[in-house]
Amino acid sequence: MLAPVPRCWCDWFAPDKPAPDAESLFKAVEQIRRSDPDNRCCKYLDRAYYESLSAVQRAAFWQCVCTGIHNHDSSMGCYAMKPGDYTTFKPFFGKVIGDYHKNDPACALTHTNSWDASKVGENGVLDLQKLGLKEPLSMRVRVGRNLTAFNLPGAMDRSERVNFEKRMLGGFDALKKKFGGTVYSITPEFGPDEPNPNFIDDRQYNALVAKHIMFKDMDADPYLKSAGISSDWPYGRGCWVSRDEQKIIWFGEARGTPTQPVRACMHRARG
Repeated sequence: MLAPVPRCWCDWFAPDKPAPDAESLFKAVEQIRRSDPDNRCCKYLDRAYYESLSAVQRAAFWQCVCTGIHNHDSSMGCYAMKPGDYTTFKPFFGKVIGDYHKNDPACALTHTNSWDASKVGENGVLDLQKLGLKEPLSMRVRVGRNLTAFNLPGAMDRSERVNFEKRMLGGFDALKKKFGGTVYSITPEFGPDEPNPNFIDDRQYNALVAKHIMFKDMDADPYLKSAGISSDWPYGRGCWVSRDEQKIIWFGEARGTPTQPVRACMHRARG
């Protein structure tokens, strides 16, 4: 049986410490590759590439990948900190993303989008009752987006998270005109003399979590915590829900690669 990566390495490789030297890092990487071969971060970390990075680039890259070293059982094990990281560190992220989505680390495959629904069902309408479905069906469509003026969640500080939330309020006001609804926020306050008009207490928050409207406590997630994504919890987190509760937009929540601070969930139920 392989021995686990020593706990002291996890302390040594803390995300708030300088990027480790190549010898120390890849000693850990090789052991994780043997014990957890599905960890894509360690699978595609390349020593020659790491050593080719400047000191500034290496520090930024380390912030992207440190969670995969801390959490050996990660499937991805990496998060971009800024939108530009996907370009700057493309030799790494390209392989990870290609493997995850298409089992294609070389990104040789191509994908063609088609929104033509005319050939679906009858004249573009799929009647599931004709296929034997008698009970209502609920389907969730999830779309994530970033705002270019902001860092991705792992690189945000508290002030930026709060400003991001405040920026979103204008968009929610526009949605309310068409869909109604409410903004629920767990940000205690926007500033010392700036209360949050949408703040909800723990009881309300837990009730929304139970209804699967609000996301769970991110600070309890070791993967997000190691990547800095759950930092400053609960500031900058919340959601907008339409009047009929069929449309939800989360803000400040982030999962997966790429990471998005805004996630829209649209629910539809049909008989």
